[in-house]
Amino acid sequence: MVKYVLGIDGGNTKTDYILYTTDGRFAGLKRMPTCSHEQLPGGFDDVRVTLSRHLEELYSLWGFTVKDLECAAFGLAGCDTQTQQKILLDIILSLGFKDAVVANDGILGIKAVSPDGTGVCAINGAGTVIAGIDAKGRTMQVGGLGMMTDDRAGGGYIMRKAVAAVYAYHFRNGPATELTEPVLKAMNLPAPADLHEAISRPETYKSSMDNVNRAVDETAIKGDKTARDLFHEAGINVADGVTGLIKAMDLKEPVRIVLGGSMWSEIKYTGLISSFKERISADSEITLLNAPPAVGAVIWALQRVSPDEPDRKAVLDFLTRDRYKTLIKKDGLP
Repeated sequence: MVKYVLGIDGGNTKTDYILYTTDGRFAGLKRMPTCSHEQLPGGFDDVRVTLSRHLEELYSLWGFTVKDLECAAFGLAGCDTQTQQKILLDIILSLGFKDAVVANDGILGIKAVSPDGTGVCAINGAGTVIAGIDAKGRTMQVGGLGMMTDDRAGGGYIMRKAVAAVYAYHFRNGPATELTEPVLKAMNLPAPADLHEAISRPETYKSSMDNVNRAVDETAIKGDKTARDLFHEAGINVADGVTGLIKAMDLKEPVRIVLGGSMWSEIKYTGLISSFKERISADSEITLLNAPPAVGAVIWALQRVSPDEPDRKAVLDFLTRDRYKTLIKKDGLP
């Protein structure tokens, strides 16, 4: 009888589920809405309801039950403290899994590419977080809690700063910037005067973030100082968090650093990654994850059920970023 593992990457905008057989064969991929307690109106109570609904749909779609799952590995945005990890694990185990693990989604990059399971992953996607695993399996997280942990990276931050720069230029005697026209176009706004109304609407963040980030990227490439400064600030901020985590965990050089998230993979302005690398030790091994972080969850789950190291290369080679996007589109999802 075929048995399966499930790898889950639960971000603040979406949740990706990947199904693999325990002998390492791809069996399915499905993208669903967020399951993050930070985004759901009912918090942790809604996590239980949402995950239950997602899983029932998957069981029906793929023709299996929770009894056929040997392990489920969850990387979840908002799993930032030991208390949150315990709450989320209790919720997950209540859904009937034989075995399940959960951690912040920041560790998934390490699980994906590190043969010895150690290193640092710097996520720079919609949000930002830095996670590390040492030789004894201990984990540590830097950032991921917003301005109180000095998070000045991620698509959400770039969008807010870009909109603020345009607003300041027009209404607070701020410095000149070429961002006005591209940002207004990205937000589908006729004039700067419409910014105030748009900013007051909660849906502005979700509906405009990707478009605004692309606009900032294009404006930076054209040479606008404000746009370039935003990306330089983000690169430096993430680098300083990585360096701080390495010191705090006493990780030994050379440290494997994995870069994951859409800002690393999709922003074309090279100043973002160059400003990061300039602050990082030259002895470090920096890898840009060419697969979605959810792949790390699959490998983590396979490790839990097999005494042998899973064929990491086979999983990574199959679920490249481009093939991943194709598989999702075939499912009729964006």
